[in-house]
Amino acid sequence: MMKNMTNIVGKKIKELRLRKQWSQEELADRLNTSMVTISRIEHSRIERSVYRMKKIAKLFEISYEDFFLDQSSSNQKQHEILELKAELIRKDQEIERLLKKIIELFEEMSQR
Repeated sequence: MMKNMTNIVGKKIKELRLRKQWSQEELADRLNTSMVTISRIEHSRIERSVYRMKKIAKLFEISYEDFFLDQSSSNQKQHEILELKAELIRKDQEIERLLKKIIELFEEMSQR
């Protein structure tokens, strides 16, 4: 299942790149990475990080979940995916809040 999803995402990235008529090298330059990395992503030979996927989505002006939503998927599965995405966003916001608190504490310590 995970390998199948990895293949779907890789194909989607390649499709988006070709729509823009970009070479792998052009996409790599825009993402500040190597052409080899782009090839590995498109051919599902490398795990993609959430950070990199968000960066790619922004570059192609699509939402992050568009990589994972298949037009043939049932509405229930799409709904579950969106719920999980919302949960990830909430957790991301909580992590950001905690990091800000850590920074504040370090700043307070350095003022002493």
